Amino acid sequence: MKVAREIFGFLIAGTLLALTSSAVAQETNSSPAKLSVSGYGFFGNRELKALIKSLERPGEKPQFFNSTFIEDAVLVLFAKIQRDGYQYPQITVETLTEEQEPQHFTWTEPLREPLPRELKAKKVKFKIDHGVLFYFENIDFDGVNAISLTEAAHFFIETDAIVKLKQNRIYSPERLNNGVKNLEEALERLGYEGASASATNLVVNTNTGAVNVDIFVKEGPKSLVRTITTEIEGASTNSQTMATNAVFSQMWLQDFVQSVKRTFYKKGNADVRVDISQPRREPKDNTIEIDLLARVTPGPKIYVGKVEFQGEKQTKESMMRDRVRLEFGDLLNPIKVEEGRYRLSRLGIFDSVELKYQEDYPTSRDVIYDVREGKKINFSLLAGYGSYEKLRGGFEMEQYNLWGLGHHTRLRAMQSFKASQGEYTYTIPEIMGQDYDVFANASGLRREEISFTREEFGGGAGIARHFREISSDVSIRYNYQVLNATKFDVSPEFGLQSANVGSFIFDLRHDRRDNPLTPRGGYKIFSNLEIASEALAGEVDYQRFEMSASYHLPIGRLHWLHFGLSHGFVTTASGPSKDLPFNKRFFPGGDNSIRGYQFGEAAPRDQNHDLVGGESYMLGNIEFEQGITKSLSFVAFVDALGNARSISDYPFNEGLYSVGGGLRWKTLIGPARLEYGYNLHRREEDPMGTLHFSIGFPF
Repeated sequence: MKVAREIFGFLIAGTLLALTSSAVAQETNSSPAKLSVSGYGFFGNRELKALIKSLERPGEKPQFFNSTFIEDAVLVLFAKIQRDGYQYPQITVETLTEEQEPQHFTWTEPLREPLPRELKAKKVKFKIDHGVLFYFENIDFDGVNAISLTEAAHFFIETDAIVKLKQNRIYSPERLNNGVKNLEEALERLGYEGASASATNLVVNTNTGAVNVDIFVKEGPKSLVRTITTEIEGASTNSQTMATNAVFSQMWLQDFVQSVKRTFYKKGNADVRVDISQPRREPKDNTIEIDLLARVTPGPKIYVGKVEFQGEKQTKESMMRDRVRLEFGDLLNPIKVEEGRYRLSRLGIFDSVELKYQEDYPTSRDVIYDVREGKKINFSLLAGYGSYEKLRGGFEMEQYNLWGLGHHTRLRAMQSFKASQGEYTYTIPEIMGQDYDVFANASGLRREEISFTREEFGGGAGIARHFREISSDVSIRYNYQVLNATKFDVSPEFGLQSANVGSFIFDLRHDRRDNPLTPRGGYKIFSNLEIASEALAGEVDYQRFEMSASYHLPIGRLHWLHFGLSHGFVTTASGPSKDLPFNKRFFPGGDNSIRGYQFGEAAPRDQNHDLVGGESYMLGNIEFEQGITKSLSFVAFVDALGNARSISDYPFNEGLYSVGGGLRWKTLIGPARLEYGYNLHRREEDPMGTLHFSIGFPF
């Protein structure tokens, strides 16, 4: 009996062990394969891993990596590492099979003997030994006259960095060839259509990575357009000649042809053809004068047939049809059809919008918009840092294409050591197919200022329009707010501690900067006008205006000047004590204002030296930025502020000035800034200066 119990126990234990082993094996087999990269730096490893994972099928996690995948990954890694300047890397691949068997394979060049075809790896690790960095030590040019030697060298290396790092002078055969081609294209755009460049005397030191090369350039004569004769087929007056002195290049020629085509597109000649010839080319001094002949064949008038949509699943066709603004029987203008595609894209609900034509009759074509809908919900974590608020974090959640009508909502919440804020916006784009967006919003803010605690809650609705041609946005909205200034210990003459405000707010934004996060050229103008009245369900009457402008000027490839100007004022009919909420006064200072002060610390003070804010201010900023590397730069700045505690002293009766400098590191979310501002003229209680660390361009 005892023996039977022991045998039975062994059977049960064996069965449980087998089941457990089977479950473990099943779990192991069903888990996705893993890959990793090492040896290329913290960020480099992640970049290479993302590059390898792009070889996987979208949306699928492979159960194992086969030999073909690993070999393709090695090819991709070699190409990327060599583009980065490491011409002779070594890549070792460590694999672990399903049977837990480790294997090692090494590549010293992209192609080696094939891996075992039966290989199925559950874990793959790519170990990078990048070797020596190859860089241009010297580049000598011969025959370059149309541009400076520095401009010519910039096609191959970074020329304006203060520190001549090897990373700014990376060499690879691909970079050398691209530099030669780009130099030729630059000369061609300047009118030297026969220009050629070639690399000679290439010397590569494989021990140090130093590369020396000579670039021989043959510019040839410069080509100018003397006259343009246009002949239109079938026109009663079919020839017209225009004198010009334009620099001839393929880019100029393409622009000219497109300008001619646009004229005929408006008339429905969708198949217009423009053939360019050069009847005469006359050498003169060191130029070639060209007479152009443009033969225009308008072709028949084409009309719009059916307007169709493909690919939409949740989006209503009626809404899409309102956006494209095309009707059966309209003249077919390709530019207008393309504008319809742009309007669909601007809704933000499609990952792609493709345009196709299908011939219906010889003089009629169907227009087909083929769309691919994007995700309906997007969730993002937010983070940042400012010298006053310290660390801040939050989230932003957006919903797209509500009700299938392209409606959009956004919920944004942020928390820092000094402030809590949230905002919700609901937008109806291009209401009734017109160029106007209707929106409603609600917001709340509680912020600890230096002299008081700000509380603002409210919401409203309005209408906005985007003017694409002039890069401008204009909006008007009604806004209702409940304003409180708690922990408040200043005289009532400076405004109301609490107030309910009903107002109309007008906003204008005109943006011509080349980059909104890290501007290097262009300008921006913003203005805001708020008119509050008791007639708008509020308790106060005031008018508040604020505007800002910035201008960015490159003075070299890594040298920039930045100028900022801001101005604001607020007026009341019955005086601040009756009609101006304390929250609506101006409190300058901080990393985006005058940088010798903390946020709000540069505001006017009363006789007790308490910060009471101003009714008018004017702020000017001037910066010189010098690139040290492509990502790191040094900044020297001067900030000047004029304050007026009362509007009767408009525009200001007090001046504050800060000078300073700092470092900026270019990131994906804007420049990370470490700056110190020193105050030249200090009031009692003012600091000598302030150190700021923040993210984002200051103005």
